[in-house]
Amino acid sequence: MTNYWAIAIGINQYHHFQPLMYAQHDAMALRNYWVGEAGFAPNRCLLLTDTSPAFDETAIHPSRENIQSHVARLCQHRLQPDDFLWCFFSGYGVQCDGRDYLMPMEGDSTQVPATGISVEALFKTLRTAPTDNILLVLDINRSQGAKAGDRVGAQTAALAKRYGIPTLLSCAPDQFSHETLALRHGLFTAALLEGMRYHGCITLDHLEHYVSDRVPELSEHHWRPRQDPAAIIPDTKRYQFALPQSKNAPVGAAVGAGIGAGVVGAGVAHARPNDTAWDELHSAATSTHPATNGFVPANGSNTNGTGGYDNGTASTALIPVATPQEPTAANDAMNAGDSTNVADDLFWRRLLLWGGAIALALLLLVLLRNQSVLFRPATPDPPPSDATSTTPPGSPQPGTSADTATGEGATGEPGNGSAGDGSATNFFNLEDSTDPSNSSDSSNSSDSSTSVSPEGTPAQPPPTIGGNTGSEPNPPTGQNGLAGAQSSNLLSGARTALQARQYEPALNILDQVPQAQRNQEYNQLRQQANQGLLNEARALLNETRNSSRVNQASDFSRAIAKVRRIRPGEPLAEQAAQDIERWSQVIWDMAQGRASRGNFDSAIAAARLIPPDRTTVYPAVQASIVQWQRTKANQAILEQAQNSIRQYQASSYNRAIATVRSIQPNQPLYAEAQSFKNQWSAAILNMARSRANQGRFGDAIQTAALVPSDTPVYANAQVAIAQWRSRQ
Repeated sequence: MTNYWAIAIGINQYHHFQPLMYAQHDAMALRNYWVGEAGFAPNRCLLLTDTSPAFDETAIHPSRENIQSHVARLCQHRLQPDDFLWCFFSGYGVQCDGRDYLMPMEGDSTQVPATGISVEALFKTLRTAPTDNILLVLDINRSQGAKAGDRVGAQTAALAKRYGIPTLLSCAPDQFSHETLALRHGLFTAALLEGMRYHGCITLDHLEHYVSDRVPELSEHHWRPRQDPAAIIPDTKRYQFALPQSKNAPVGAAVGAGIGAGVVGAGVAHARPNDTAWDELHSAATSTHPATNGFVPANGSNTNGTGGYDNGTASTALIPVATPQEPTAANDAMNAGDSTNVADDLFWRRLLLWGGAIALALLLLVLLRNQSVLFRPATPDPPPSDATSTTPPGSPQPGTSADTATGEGATGEPGNGSAGDGSATNFFNLEDSTDPSNSSDSSNSSDSSTSVSPEGTPAQPPPTIGGNTGSEPNPPTGQNGLAGAQSSNLLSGARTALQARQYEPALNILDQVPQAQRNQEYNQLRQQANQGLLNEARALLNETRNSSRVNQASDFSRAIAKVRRIRPGEPLAEQAAQDIERWSQVIWDMAQGRASRGNFDSAIAAARLIPPDRTTVYPAVQASIVQWQRTKANQAILEQAQNSIRQYQASSYNRAIATVRSIQPNQPLYAEAQSFKNQWSAAILNMARSRANQGRFGDAIQTAALVPSDTPVYANAQVAIAQWRSRQ
């Protein structure tokens, strides 16, 4: 019988490295999954984190000695030949002299061989186990200040091949492993849990393919530099079960009644040539599962393997299933005919379905493209006029309208009612082109002149806004006519700006269209401009992410500024709000990471880039800014107190204690202030005793009197003072 064992190590608070945010949470989440969902026995799951509970009546912290001793004890005294062992580590990894090391709590980058855990030594220890069923999982969060060329993980991959131990690395040697506030996990561990919990990844092969596909998706979704996991799995161990079969069918997946029950082979994304026995052990049922616990599942179906598994067998061995009898030639022919008929029927059904859908889509596209023509109200032709004219310079040419003269395609100087080169700025100069007096002058001059069309018949002058064409009835005049002309010109200007991919100028033009004139064409142009802004913002972030391995909060701020141009209620406003929320979360995540490393100025600067009116995190951001400012101020108080101390001067210690008293309870660093106060009080008492030993009882009494009454050593100081007074 196979027993499943696990050791999970997660370290947030390092003595000599910047703290991590979710390494401890990763280890705890994996242990909770193994025990609560996968069916591992609690006494076979060892947890080593900053706040580990007791195990075997001994509190375990992830120190170098504890990690090495417990892994060795597990491999050499607990495991049996058929058992399976998970060994998970989330923390810092360092390369020194071409060798990889895992860093325990006390790991020091200046003394790596002496304080780190050699990966080679770890492989040797794992190799002493009586079982070959071992999976080593390393979610190594490398310091982004590492030296260029430090390819942490390269030696680990080579050792995994040499020792034949399946190994999953959170990222390639030339990449970083990332954490995110949105998931409250490292990206790699989030994908690992997601694959096991929702997609039935119980073999090493399925785990490898799922995390290899999912982690890059998560890094893109959360706007992190690309992260690609690395897997070293021997071919002979690809189909080992990493989890108990009976405990890990995906939630809601259909489970077969026994070996071979269910449809075999459907939906298998990563099939192998000789997987007949493997396929017969699994069903292909798939199911969509909601995301919980902060995870973001994939699109609801398993694209990296079979969606569900046949749990009807108690054996973990891959045993080919023999058929009840040998098939006959007649049966083969019958089966082949039936399969052909079914396949043909499915083919025609799909052809009709997709053909109808495509035809409907094309019809809708034609209607949308021609709606302005199909649904435009009919306009009667103007009555013929006997008047002919000779068009004076500066007035509209025969056969053109006033809109054309001031719109796209007209020529002339800006400010005289023409668009010149069609640029967007010329469309703001509408006063001259739509002035009724100017139009009237042009019309009156046409009454006494004649214009001949190419066909030899008199051409009719175009209707003008507010003008008079003699025998032709006047068109509508007043504000409505002016607004209509202005709107037409503004829409033409916006269209020109969009063609030049000038999306913000196009929106500036569209903003000037009167509310009553905002028709369907306006909405279409607004949607095109908004879509262009979204695309520009996303392209900006993608370009930055591809050119740098480190995100900058200012890049996300610039993208948010672009997208904020899309106001609520406009086309694509919901997409814009989602992008703003997501990018604000990334900035917030970066700010918290900087604050956790003590870089409060940078954290505050990043947090202030989050917009106040379009995100849900803003109240928490403001509260944290206040907290960080107070922390920074109190940190300065502690530094001032420490710098004021002079060796062998008891009064300087007393002044330092008075300085740290300004840090009040419930304020940041209050505990540190109290610790310093107690240390300095003890130092004062020690100086007093030193002086008493020299027979300087008067000086000793004066020194001991400086010990504050609210410190643990105050009582001892009072006793010492009484003794010294009796000896004076």
